[in-house]
Amino acid sequence: MKFIRQAAIADILLGLWLLAAPSVIGYQATRAVAVFEDLLPGAFLLVTAALVLFMKSGAFRLEWLQLLCGLWLLVGAVALTFQRIPKGAVNDL
Repeated sequence: MKFIRQAAIADILLGLWLLAAPSVIGYQATRAVAVFEDLLPGAFLLVTAALVLFMKSGAFRLEWLQLLCGLWLLVGAVALTFQRIPKGAVNDL
């Protein structure tokens, strides 16, 4: 149970970073796709990690959805590389 709590806190921090990254790194003005690629998974991770942190049961199902979010970031990094947005691609990887 302690590991799940620590992982949920790490996911919350990752979600916050994904929400802030476009403006911190400076690629928000490049293309809207790059910003969307970070904002949607960031918000999703933030919400699901908070649910995992505060739920008594059912956390395992949400963690599988977080895995899909991670796959989205990997595929999105490849797409951003082809669109010549290297800062966004490196951040997603």
